[in-house]
Amino acid sequence: MKRLFKKNIFKRHESRNGFTLVETMVAIFILSMAITSAMTVAQSSLQSSFYARDRIAAYFLAGEAIEMIKNKRDENGIKNFEEPTANIHWLDGIASWATNIQGPCGDDSGDPCGVDPVKEMIALCGDREMNNCKLFIGDDGLISHEDSGGTATKFTREVNMEEISPNEIKVIVRISWLGRPTFIISEHIFNWHPLSDLEP
Repeated sequence: MKRLFKKNIFKRHESRNGFTLVETMVAIFILSMAITSAMTVAQSSLQSSFYARDRIAAYFLAGEAIEMIKNKRDENGIKNFEEPTANIHWLDGIASWATNIQGPCGDDSGDPCGVDPVKEMIALCGDREMNNCKLFIGDDGLISHEDSGGTATKFTREVNMEEISPNEIKVIVRISWLGRPTFIISEHIFNWHPLSDLEP
């Protein structure tokens, strides 16, 4: 009886084994897969947030160009209102088919133009001051096409125009940046308030 009891105790003590090498390797593999999956999800989330940030910036940069063109149209109308004999075309300084032929955009070559609200100018992208329509941020925090010691951004802004009718144009703004598809918005702009027809 004593021998049997001692033998059973010995066997029970023998059954308390540690992890085998195979079990350890399987546990490490499962743990590494879990960590890798979490890191992949985190990286994907970061990339998505950066892309969303860039698209928001592109949207506002495109909207800024369209607003400047509208502002220029309104300035032309106000000049005609203040001086009826000026006879300024509503697209003067904007489109190449304007009466005074001062606008750069929309010519037959199809070359895009740049719209720079900081310098208050519209010119072909190949123009020296437009720097191929690349955008720079100055020390004052303003974004323009002028490289005057500022920092180059990742964005390029190109504007094209199409004449729909004598009182309507289509403005297409393309914003592109490294490694991303081009962001495009378009808007129809009308000569909806021909102020030159009004009397001051």
